[in-house]
Amino acid sequence: MSAFADDSSLPRGAVPLPDWGVIRATGADARSFLHGQLTQDVAHLEAGRARLAGYCSPKGRLLASFVMWTEAASGDVLLACSADLLPATLKRLSMFVLRAKCKLGDASAALPLHGWVGSDVPGAQPWQVTEGAAGTAVRLPDAAGQRRALWVGAAPPVPETLAPEGWQWLEVMSAVPRIVAATAEQFVPQMINLEAVGGVNFQKGCYPGQEVVARSQYRGTLKRRGVVVESDVALQPGQEIFHSADPGQPADQDRDVLQQRGFVRARVVASRAEVDPGLTAASLTLHIDSGPRLAFGPTTIRGLQRYDRSIVEALQPWASASGERAAAYSFDDLLTFQARLRASGYFNSVDVLPDLAAVEADPARTVVPVLVEVTERKTQRAMFGIGYSSDEGARGLLGYEHRNLLGRGWQCHENKPSFLPDLSQSSLN
Repeated sequence: MSAFADDSSLPRGAVPLPDWGVIRATGADARSFLHGQLTQDVAHLEAGRARLAGYCSPKGRLLASFVMWTEAASGDVLLACSADLLPATLKRLSMFVLRAKCKLGDASAALPLHGWVGSDVPGAQPWQVTEGAAGTAVRLPDAAGQRRALWVGAAPPVPETLAPEGWQWLEVMSAVPRIVAATAEQFVPQMINLEAVGGVNFQKGCYPGQEVVARSQYRGTLKRRGVVVESDVALQPGQEIFHSADPGQPADQDRDVLQQRGFVRARVVASRAEVDPGLTAASLTLHIDSGPRLAFGPTTIRGLQRYDRSIVEALQPWASASGERAAAYSFDDLLTFQARLRASGYFNSVDVLPDLAAVEADPARTVVPVLVEVTERKTQRAMFGIGYSSDEGARGLLGYEHRNLLGRGWQCHENKPSFLPDLSQSSLN
């Protein structure tokens, strides 16, 4: 239902967007670096086109969402996102740049954003980027029959007659989601329909959380979806909304927490919700049968050719010192295990998955088997490079890595040798 009486009262004009910000990625490796971090194909981002993208945690939960495009003059990749999560997102992305030729920075002051609504918005179709002397228009999907764009520049080409509430209403009606600080790490992309509006590319390579996102897409494990709702009271980002006729909705969340902490067979036995419309409040009574807490079972490793399985086993966070008892199953431990293997330097790709199908097939089973799939890197690698940057001047790189020398993995960069982690007993087959 429209909040406006007729077409003539629909929002038009421009409005500053102080709740948005811009990250600039510059350098020869900017595209390839972002391609390995985001849900979208950045490597093949065309000039004059914008795309939606998400940035996920290892759990597949969205830390941020972006509208991204390339700047014609510099070739830099620009990422527009919510201002309240920009500093944390910029810091986290910068942690993973390592030796990539990519520099990330906050460009919000140099590239202020405005929302632009009206028939004079340039661009023949959504996501077209139109650059001019005064600024850049990034065409967004229409909402309520109105053309919309992000204007990137100090002064928009139309009067600032649009109220912030009008822009926010159109943003909701467009069904294009935007992650803010209050909703960070709350949803996998499909929960907010990001894949339905073109924000996830399922043909590209790996990125943080890719395994979880892929399972949500192909194994039917999704339990939430985004919908447009109308309320008589103001709603806030991150606020939980439940239907009074379905008390099992909040109960499912509590059950999911138990399952991730080892109570894999937890189920809701009974639930009752009492809603007080006058106070816009509700009380919920739950009875959840947690079942037994399961432990980690045997680990099956696939893809090892040259390296011994002890390399993988040494990085299991649930491996006890004595090995006398199995540790309780935890989904967080699986993610930690996967992160350690990826950071070890031995593998190009790593997937760590619980075999929940085996648990479901055997009610008497008390452990959760774990499947690890890896693709090994080459045993030896030499690196050499020279370059110049305006920030650091001339610089060079000389490096050598041997992942099995005298029973240890070695890496040496710029004459600073160090061990690869936790691999004192590694050996080649």
